[in-house]
Amino acid sequence: MGSNLHALTDSRPAEAVTLRMNNAHPLADGLPTDIPTPPPTARLSGGYELNRVLGRGGMGIVYLARHSGLKRNVAYKVLTHLGCTDPETRARFHAEAETLGKLQHSGIVQIFDYGTENGSPFLVMEYVCGGSLAESFKNGRLPPRDAASLVATMAAAVGHAHAQGVIHRDLKPANILLTADGRPKVADFGLARDVTREHLTRTGMIAGTPTYMPPEQLLGRKDLTPAVDVWAIGVLLYEMLSGTVPFGGDNPQQILTNILQHEPVSLRAWQPGLPRDLETICRKCMHKDPHRRYPNGESLAADLTRFLDGKPILARPIGRVEKGLQWCRQNRTAAALTVGLVLTMTAATGVSLLLADRANWDRGNAVTAAAQAEDSRQKAEAATADEKAAREGAETLASMMDALFDKMRVPEVDLRREVKVQIDLGAKRLLAGACEPLVRAKLLYRLTEVRLRWGDWPEAVPLAEQAFALRSRHLGPHHPDTHAAAHQLAYLYSHVSDRKADAVRVLKPVVEAEVAALPPDDPQVVGLLGSLALAYKSAGQTAEYDRLAARVLTLAEKQYGPDHVETEWRRVNLSKYSVAAHNYDEAIPVLTKAYKTLGEKWGEGSDPFLWLRRHIGAVLCAAGRSQEAIDYLRPAYEHGLRIVGPTHPHVVGDRSRLAAAYEACRMYAEDLPLRRAMLDNAIARKSLPDTGEQLLKIARDTAWAWRTALN
Repeated sequence: MGSNLHALTDSRPAEAVTLRMNNAHPLADGLPTDIPTPPPTARLSGGYELNRVLGRGGMGIVYLARHSGLKRNVAYKVLTHLGCTDPETRARFHAEAETLGKLQHSGIVQIFDYGTENGSPFLVMEYVCGGSLAESFKNGRLPPRDAASLVATMAAAVGHAHAQGVIHRDLKPANILLTADGRPKVADFGLARDVTREHLTRTGMIAGTPTYMPPEQLLGRKDLTPAVDVWAIGVLLYEMLSGTVPFGGDNPQQILTNILQHEPVSLRAWQPGLPRDLETICRKCMHKDPHRRYPNGESLAADLTRFLDGKPILARPIGRVEKGLQWCRQNRTAAALTVGLVLTMTAATGVSLLLADRANWDRGNAVTAAAQAEDSRQKAEAATADEKAAREGAETLASMMDALFDKMRVPEVDLRREVKVQIDLGAKRLLAGACEPLVRAKLLYRLTEVRLRWGDWPEAVPLAEQAFALRSRHLGPHHPDTHAAAHQLAYLYSHVSDRKADAVRVLKPVVEAEVAALPPDDPQVVGLLGSLALAYKSAGQTAEYDRLAARVLTLAEKQYGPDHVETEWRRVNLSKYSVAAHNYDEAIPVLTKAYKTLGEKWGEGSDPFLWLRRHIGAVLCAAGRSQEAIDYLRPAYEHGLRIVGPTHPHVVGDRSRLAAAYEACRMYAEDLPLRRAMLDNAIARKSLPDTGEQLLKIARDTAWAWRTALN
């Protein structure tokens, strides 16, 4: 019998297929298409008779088969001879079988058998005869309750997989099969990620179908969560209710742009009578921030069940702040230029707050008189309402500022300069206005973060000082907001001023209080003590840094294990001590190991990874390994130039280090443009560098680079 299967699966010369195919049978999706159609009744060992082809996919084929002994129709999925020669393909096929084996749920296609036929792996699975969701979509939109019921069943099945540590990663209409009575069953776990089997994913490989993939999956993030599947289910629900996908496009690039930057058309535009709670659930599923979605399929299924039962749902409609953020993502230039207007409005907030304070006074007097007259009681209630409305208005504006500054990026240099002017104007009006202290402190805190992000570090110091003073005075020294302001101010003192000892003065009591309030094994302890250790190092208090950094590394190894990303990061911080002592041979292996680990965890565009990249480049330069340093410094410089512009302090430092590396390698043609940029920047901003001697040195180095390049 085995020769029959090999005859069916012998490969033919064919073009490689690497895309997920929407028209393939879901159980075949992802398998090679190089198989001829079998004869009507091919018999195999195990009692299976192959009848006809159900579908071909990217990596194999699925047949309708029948078990002669059990008299039962099954789906018979087989890996081709060509696929058998690829170790990774075989490993994935085996992984799919193991995954299906531990997923015992009525809403998931079940596995009956797994084995090999003359060396070729095969899977025998439940045959679902009602077609797929893709075929049912051809009949148009579904009624809201029908769609909600179908998706609730589907989400419960996916939630079962999540509970077993399995993320599907490729939920789409073709992978949702329907029974004869219309019940959904999730199929095709060929791209599923089992958290215990992460080594099967190629580095940098993005697997899935773009139309149903969330932003983090499209961007190639390694730390995917069940929220990936929640997004895809939300897209399916949207498609059921509207008759179209939420993020369409004429080509893959347009689809990608729509998913990353735009919001879908409201479902109520397609179905005006759609229940608002169902639209709210759908929008929560498709939130671009995975932390704002349902955490897993079970939570989504539970909220849909609440909707179907007429009970209050847990999801909340998108508020004004969130809608403002969505507008900012789609209109970045206009949003950036609106910042000054928002700050100008903030200055006027003081008027509302003064009215609130007056309302509060009136309410107090009215409450005292309430025992004497009903009229006074009504005045008290009115005054309370006025106070609440005024304060809520101020807090809403502060929250809008908080969210806007947190999400908005303005990489274009000219636009950033205009926005900076607008922010300066609005900030002056803010500081001159009679703004309520805690709202004022909140806005000052966020303004400081904007300054930090754009590299205006010296200008950020007085803003951070005011925010810290206001919160200390009105909230007390132990409030979490006061602690946040203290950490921000200490960072500035450590990095951008001559008050490095003040960083320790501000940070030490805060860290000690925060650590004392936490259990010894709380993960936050490592980060808090690590920040204090770096403050000690910045202030030149070497003994204290050495002691505390070693303690932090010990805690990290105990809490996370020796190979965890947090432990690696603490080793990086501790390696600075070796660098300071010129023990480069000791520091470089630690840094390069962390570079690989942290890059896989955080992604190459993350701030900590970029810092590590430039730090390794600087250490390699100091060790005399300039050619290797260029491989780290050049991408760090180019990324910073693109994102934050040529005058940001990080970019200025990267430019200087990269120029020095080029010079050491005698790459004068590459060195010269950097020297010219350094000179232009130094002339334009007298504070960078601070002295005439440094400016003269840059000019002299530039002239020398010119002469060497010409020679």
